[in-house]
Amino acid sequence: METIRATAGVPNYAREGSATFLTLPARSIVSSTEEYAAFVARRPPSRFPWLGSIGQFWRTYAGACRATRKAYAFDAGEHLRLGLVGVSFSGEQALRGAYEVTLGRLGEWLGGHRTDEDAFARRTAEEYGRFIHAGPWYEFPFATKLRALWRETPLWGPHPARKWERKVFLSTAYGTNAVYARLVLAATGSAYAAEDQEIRAWMEDVPADAFADARVKNLRALGPGAFIVGLPRHDSFTAVALGLLRRGASFRDIAGNNVIVLTTLGPRDTPRALPSAAAIVFDERLLTNPTVTRLAVRAPVQALGPIVAALERHGASIEYFYDY
Repeated sequence: METIRATAGVPNYAREGSATFLTLPARSIVSSTEEYAAFVARRPPSRFPWLGSIGQFWRTYAGACRATRKAYAFDAGEHLRLGLVGVSFSGEQALRGAYEVTLGRLGEWLGGHRTDEDAFARRTAEEYGRFIHAGPWYEFPFATKLRALWRETPLWGPHPARKWERKVFLSTAYGTNAVYARLVLAATGSAYAAEDQEIRAWMEDVPADAFADARVKNLRALGPGAFIVGLPRHDSFTAVALGLLRRGASFRDIAGNNVIVLTTLGPRDTPRALPSAAAIVFDERLLTNPTVTRLAVRAPVQALGPIVAALERHGASIEYFYDY
């Protein structure tokens, strides 16, 4: 009731709490994309754990289901969407993996993995990994990359067998993704364009100069240091919220919710650093670096500051806050 009174008249304040958990599976695809880009910067694509990335997605989805099953109403539409995303991701990874460990590996055997086309693929993978932090995957310029592949890489050069194997494979991959992206954009682009890009929260102990940051909006003053604020969503939410927490601010409530999920990257014993108020949703070793653990944590929003501080003292880095 207190939150309802404090936020009365603030438009679009409350959001469905299950979203903080159900964002985990889709975000795991972003993480897998980044891991792939980092992996191929130093190792051949055929060595990437393609099947492992599929299993990781479904384990993440299972963890989100366990966390929401008894606590929130079942969101049939969101689960259907995640199922379709998972099937699409699994199919793409399986096909790419099957190719890379057979014909791709043969190309590596014939000519290594340092051709101009390999370098182009690495740059594109890194660019794609950065892009999907800021926008939906289907807005990535796959068709432009296909044209650039043929314009920027010579038709002849060292290791011609590998060059042409990569040209054909990358052309097929970029071309297929360009067509698929256009279909998805036509079907869903307008819905995503209308998405609210601001999340509202009740914060306390807010530093006096916090609103000098244009990303932090003062929507309503509630008392000394206490405000209803508007914050950016997605990656920017993580950056802004971390900055405020590290300066001593605290959350009373985020979008009408008292629980949020965060992920960290840290040593394998990171779970030992968690305060008793927090709970583990899942922990997974990175497929490409088993010495690092990705830990998903269910955190009470009012204890978010101490939880973040405890994890960072242990050497873990905060990867992402999963907003609603």
